[in-house]
Amino acid sequence: METSIDGYAILDRFGKFMEVNAALTTITDYSNDQLLGRSIFELVVSTDLAQAELLSSWMAHQKTKNFQQWKRRSGDHIDVQISISYFAHGEGQFFVFVQALLHE
Repeated sequence: METSIDGYAILDRFGKFMEVNAALTTITDYSNDQLLGRSIFELVVSTDLAQAELLSSWMAHQKTKNFQQWKRRSGDHIDVQISISYFAHGEGQFFVFVQALLHE
């Protein structure tokens, strides 16, 4: 996954980054170490649902795709499309693919 232009992450069941690829560090402007242990919700600019509701929704749907606006470390906002798959085995994990949407 290190050669991908799309960001990739594994989140724990609480939405905290456990693993990220280099593309996600480029998209977010955070280093690998700065992302690990950070909540994905620290990047989301706004959402209509509370964190617990959003996590429950992701778990219930197993696979989902949506658009969000994230805040980069620099403070700039970036539009992203995220694809999330939830795997319930063990303590549960989310596999997340992130595409930065560039507007021309």
